[in-house]
Amino acid sequence: MPPTAALPAIRNIVAASKPLARQHGVTALYLFGSMAKGTATETSDVDLIYEMDDSRDWRETEAFRADLRAVLHREIDLVRKSYLEIPKTDPYERELQDLFIRSVAKGPLIRILPDDGDAR
Repeated sequence: MPPTAALPAIRNIVAASKPLARQHGVTALYLFGSMAKGTATETSDVDLIYEMDDSRDWRETEAFRADLRAVLHREIDLVRKSYLEIPKTDPYERELQDLFIRSVAKGPLIRILPDDGDAR
């Protein structure tokens, strides 16, 4: 669980990102990294894992990133959820993927979407 001092920043990220995510067809969104841990500095980026409607392409992802950057005034690192789920075949890429997954698994991982108000 992040330190209490980090909760306002986390709440701000959740409040700002949820409507933008819905607007851009994002169906799942999770905060991880230094923001979720409560160890962020003034120059830290916002790390998000996302899932998007299959009908959306990379331009929608970049528009989502740009909108988040404009609202949060930070760089945005977006990782597609499928990157965590589909094993890489190249040994080097697989090792990078495994390292990333282990890093994310150390948590915390804060679910933004779907939220309890979303239809399942």
